[in-house]
Amino acid sequence: MPKIFFSVGEISGDLYAGPIINHLIKLNVSPSEIFAIGGPTMKQTGIQIIKEIGNLQVFGFAESILSYCKIRKHLTDIKNNLYAIKPDIFVPVSFSGFNLPLLKFAKYIGSKVVYLGPPQIWAWAKFRIKPIKKYCNKVICLFPFEHKFYQQLGVNSYYLGNPLTEYVKCDLSKQEISQALHLQASLDWLTFMPGSRPAEINAHLPLILKIIRQLQKDYPGKFEYIVLTNIARVPKNLSNIYFGTQYKYELMAHSKFISLCSGTASLEATILNVPFISFYRLSPITYLIAKTAVKIPYFTLTNILANKKVVQEFAQPKFRVLYKCIKQYINNESVLKYIQNELKEVKQSLILPNSAKNIARAIIE
Repeated sequence: MPKIFFSVGEISGDLYAGPIINHLIKLNVSPSEIFAIGGPTMKQTGIQIIKEIGNLQVFGFAESILSYCKIRKHLTDIKNNLYAIKPDIFVPVSFSGFNLPLLKFAKYIGSKVVYLGPPQIWAWAKFRIKPIKKYCNKVICLFPFEHKFYQQLGVNSYYLGNPLTEYVKCDLSKQEISQALHLQASLDWLTFMPGSRPAEINAHLPLILKIIRQLQKDYPGKFEYIVLTNIARVPKNLSNIYFGTQYKYELMAHSKFISLCSGTASLEATILNVPFISFYRLSPITYLIAKTAVKIPYFTLTNILANKKVVQEFAQPKFRVLYKCIKQYINNESVLKYIQNELKEVKQSLILPNSAKNIARAIIE
């Protein structure tokens, strides 16, 4: 069986790679022959984690430039590891700013390159197609429209389903989670997701906490407030707020409404069929670059997949605008029900049976 090297740079990639690696092991690839830059989900599979992803997560164009020296050092380290291991198959997972420079080197040392979750060139920077066409043996897309886009550009692309549709699920009742985490099952739950990268949390958490404080004043005793993030210190003067990531999908699934940082969380909420709004705060320079470079009408995956505005999305939101929208949603059951029906259709468009297993097979074939 082949030696395989996964290059993952952030939590979302770790979520995708974990189930696929489990199926590779079921296909008789030894965990000792799978190497990775990875995160907690991949680590649970028992493979060789060479570097943790924590120090690699960068947030935004401008921040990437400022972190150039750190990223360059990581790239050198990874190239050294690739050269020492000489894997038969190199699998970059998303995270194009880091992974694209590795394609040529992986090809140079004789590895077959299978890109999982390729760069979103349909949104911006189409020039990135050049190294993909030149160095990738296969491209495995995570969305049907993405596969068609790459196929039209002459890339050997596949869509085999999205593994998250199998992996993201709720296994426990609201009552069971309430007992485990000391929450009140009789109340409606409002969940907030500031993102997984440290810089995302720093950008979004203060806004989220301001919203929660105001909701507590306007709706005393009506909601449980859940912030799905791990932080070293809980801010002072906060009460009746749950912080953590344990039972993440159960907490999301049993929520009345979710306010989340745009990204993989929007796809998770869609799969769990929970109404949500999406927002994103960037540094002024990064926002200006993004506004100029990105050429699509929506930035939330759910809206992109539906090709229409299913959920409200806000770039650089002000407190009043975001708070007003949240209040409108939590006060209108019929609108929430309408969104749920729309989310079902989006999820259905992603489902193909045995996606993680079929992706694992495609990697080694």
